Amino acid sequence: MNKRQQQKLATRQKLVNTARKLFIKQGFLETTTVQIAKQSGVAHGTLFVHFPTRDYLMIEVLDAEMELLSDELNQVASRTGDFFELLDRYLDFLIEHEDIFAVLARELPFYPDELRRKALFRQAGIQGHFHRALSDAVVTDRFPACNAGMVVQTVFAQLHYYLSLRSVFVDEGSVIERFRRRIVSIARSLVTFSGEKS
Repeated sequence: MNKRQQQKLATRQKLVNTARKLFIKQGFLETTTVQIAKQSGVAHGTLFVHFPTRDYLMIEVLDAEMELLSDELNQVASRTGDFFELLDRYLDFLIEHEDIFAVLARELPFYPDELRRKALFRQAGIQGHFHRALSDAVVTDRFPACNAGMVVQTVFAQLHYYLSLRSVFVDEGSVIERFRRRIVSIARSLVTFSGEKS
């Protein structure tokens, strides 16, 4: 890679890092490309060389987070594939990156359609890890037969609820940390309850 390519890559990464910070501070909907360029120390037009729209920049920020998360979940899945170990690692990750995921959860309904679809598609990929782990646990008799889709959807709905209403539940600190035991307890109850025979 020549010096020009390295510089271009460094500028792109600076824009992503700055956008992430501003999205956390102000929200995606309130952050402008002018603010991102100014905070990055680049010309406004330079931002558009790297990202045709603010939505593309948001997807780049989201993809960076999801790539980290997916790598961690893949490690757990390949090591044990245990549903509750995946959940534990996912909750750790959310706590560590809660600021950006709280903004995403809070603002998602107001995003333009294409951006919302792309964000939900990425979330579905993460949910797939959980669905596979739970389905495999049922097939191998580690868990009772249960509706894996319902369990996974309920767990993710809880997480979305807490993240989107974070400021209602906590003044400072992590809302996921505060409700972690409840989230895991409900997941365990759902696995057991949906596995009971009528």
